[in-house]
Amino acid sequence: MKNEKYIKFNEFRLLCLKNAEDAIKGAEVLIDRNINHIVFHLCVLGLEEIGKIFMAWIKLSQVENWDKGSMKIELDDHEKKIFYAIWGPSIGKEIIDKNQLDKNHVTASKLHSLRLFYLYGSMDDIVESSKKIQNEEAQNIYRFAKSRFEFAQVEGEVKEDVDEGTDSFHTWFAEFLKIPGKENYVFGKISQEKLIELNDVNEWIKWLKETREKEQQELSPIAEKEINRKVEVNTKLNLKWEFSFTIFTPSHSIRNKDIAAINKFDRPFKFYLGRDRHTLIIKYQLPSIVTVHDLWQQGWLTSKLFVAGLNIASNGLFYWHAPKDIDKYYDSLLDIESGKKLVVSLSPQLTLNWEEKRMFLSVQQFHLAFIVYEYFINIRNREDFNLITDYMAALAMFARTDIHLRMEVNAFMLFFKVFQQSILKHETFNENQNVFEIGFQQIFGMLTNRNEYDRIIKLAESIKEGKTLSEQTTLKEVVAMKNYCAIYLLTISVRIMQNKPGIRLVPDNSELQTEELKNERRRYVMNENLYPALVEYIFNYRSSLMNDAEQKAYRHQIAVDRIAHGDRIGFHKYQFEEEHVSKDESVLRLLEQGYEYYKTMTATRIYNEHKDELNLNLCPKCFKIARTPEAKQCRFCLHDWH
Repeated sequence: MKNEKYIKFNEFRLLCLKNAEDAIKGAEVLIDRNINHIVFHLCVLGLEEIGKIFMAWIKLSQVENWDKGSMKIELDDHEKKIFYAIWGPSIGKEIIDKNQLDKNHVTASKLHSLRLFYLYGSMDDIVESSKKIQNEEAQNIYRFAKSRFEFAQVEGEVKEDVDEGTDSFHTWFAEFLKIPGKENYVFGKISQEKLIELNDVNEWIKWLKETREKEQQELSPIAEKEINRKVEVNTKLNLKWEFSFTIFTPSHSIRNKDIAAINKFDRPFKFYLGRDRHTLIIKYQLPSIVTVHDLWQQGWLTSKLFVAGLNIASNGLFYWHAPKDIDKYYDSLLDIESGKKLVVSLSPQLTLNWEEKRMFLSVQQFHLAFIVYEYFINIRNREDFNLITDYMAALAMFARTDIHLRMEVNAFMLFFKVFQQSILKHETFNENQNVFEIGFQQIFGMLTNRNEYDRIIKLAESIKEGKTLSEQTTLKEVVAMKNYCAIYLLTISVRIMQNKPGIRLVPDNSELQTEELKNERRRYVMNENLYPALVEYIFNYRSSLMNDAEQKAYRHQIAVDRIAHGDRIGFHKYQFEEEHVSKDESVLRLLEQGYEYYKTMTATRIYNEHKDELNLNLCPKCFKIARTPEAKQCRFCLHDWH
């Protein structure tokens, strides 16, 4: 019995082979004629035709009928077609591991990019397209395309006569592939080895079905045992479950050296670089106390909380993959009258230019993410965990916003709510103080512009009050509010989990801050209570600003100390004669509560009355006081400004 879809596939295959052959023959004719850019394009065009065959071959086992509705192949995805031209002929001939697949993806992307570069001129070009590519490179791409064409000529044809038994296996295979994640099972190393061994696709599908059924029979009693397992109170907490999930980041590049460094720490989390530098694979383990009944919920909570912590620690975007249409909802737009194609798109696009920030996920950010994660776990059964739930909901809205689901304002206002309510929860202030001024004081060390902060907060308050807006809420505003929220949540996490009340975050690079914000930060640091190092500095290096009583008290204390340490009698007499040892009640009153108290009160008065003329040597990064007026390295943050 002939199967109609296999007949149609073979016809399609022959058509693609003919197209590929014509393109590659055309390239061969044009070699060494000083038009290598056309040679390159024709070779890549031939590869795309070959790729279409194997894209259709993969799809063939997933559909019942060969028709336009069922056989949806991404014919406009040039990189994908080139990838299948590279990978397709290898199916069943050699084992392709993940690294090889990744290399194939990179090669496909590079070939398409080079084709565009060689074929099309740009405003930056200084030579014509024909001189962009050397003869040797043209020869190489020609030989590669020809070898893939020769492979495709002998591979890919399917038998049109299929008996009912074989067809039932194909039906099972098609249904099996529809199960999410099963493509990894089908094209894994063991499965590929078996396909090479059997050298027959039908026998291979039969083996897959039998193997799968055997595994299910073996797993059934294990699953039943787990379902009925009861956890005793004193059960030893062995690690039993391991989850693995993948997240993506448009904002950060991920480096192997940072992953290797963080994986050295003994935590139930391990990290791996995915298919590119914007993909992170996370594996984490849960203990045996988690039963199969709670496994999904516990795993989901752990995943969400860590991803939230990573977003907070990095000030970037890390989330599960969510394909989005950022500016168009159509494939093409035609002006019927002129016959010209045109493009209309949403402005601004629902995307952000993360690349210009050049951010890398660092080991420090991993550590901070764990602090946030531990804080979230610590409060998960408390009422204030509702704010964390709101933050994660806002993060999901932000990550999934596209033209079909516009959630910029929703995400913006939910981040705003979390920021406001968190400040109210953790800060102390009176009725006359503005909550967002207090909030600014907690996070301004990490900001670059005070005016922008005020603009964002004013926008949120206007939306909350239902006022008519003069500006649009875009992803730029969402990111700003997300960052304010993240900086504060990170601050709270460090304060509580590291037992460092009052700590504020400072940037790694203070040069990014405007001079206005540096001055604002400097004023705020100086308006805090005088800390011991600043008291010592003012007392030692600004003593010329002491009043008469303070100077006498200082001389009195020095004289008393020398007398107590047995200095010469004649010297003692000199001290008394010069009135260094004072009998003045107003002077002695300054020392009533001890010398350290006197120093603090003296330094405080000098600071309050002469703040603008002290010319303090402050660290340009954290604005804390240096050891001496000449020092150029901070004792607090270790910043060096030599």
